[in-house]
Amino acid sequence: QIALNAVAVIELTRLVLPGMLARGSGHIVNVGSILGYVAGPPLAVYSATKSAVQGFTDGLRREVLGRGVDVTLVTPGAVQGTAVLDRAGGVAEGSPVDVGFDVTGVGPESVATAIREVLEHPGWVTARARSVPRVVGLSRLGTVPRVGRPVDEGTRLLRDRAGRLS
Repeated sequence: QIALNAVAVIELTRLVLPGMLARGSGHIVNVGSILGYVAGPPLAVYSATKSAVQGFTDGLRREVLGRGVDVTLVTPGAVQGTAVLDRAGGVAEGSPVDVGFDVTGVGPESVATAIREVLEHPGWVTARARSVPRVVGLSRLGTVPRVGRPVDEGTRLLRDRAGRLS
């Protein structure tokens, strides 16, 4: 996961960015996840890789600011059909991740549409980051300490509830 989700993003960017900077134009779109903002069990490693993508994208955007290259992060919620949960060993019914997939699940076509939209409208202030669906952008609040504590408690309660359902 680390090689594919984080290292590959950085290496591919390293290969294409010099040409974009030389031309003074281009657009890099990286795909993160809301789990990059708020990690959910049992996906701690996956969450760490998507957090790395988010940090890299934010930093890169600031490095190339004013040089003709746009950099955007697309952060989907749960994407149906990606088998992330299966690769993580599955999750208990009613667990935080299971509930999250039910609430935020979108099809891959929704992610593709968001990517197309940011590419068609470079320079939009909202093009710095685009959540899919937009409501999952609220997950960024989970990184704020006063909000993170209730998120932790909610996760614990959901985990306990899932344990009772199993």
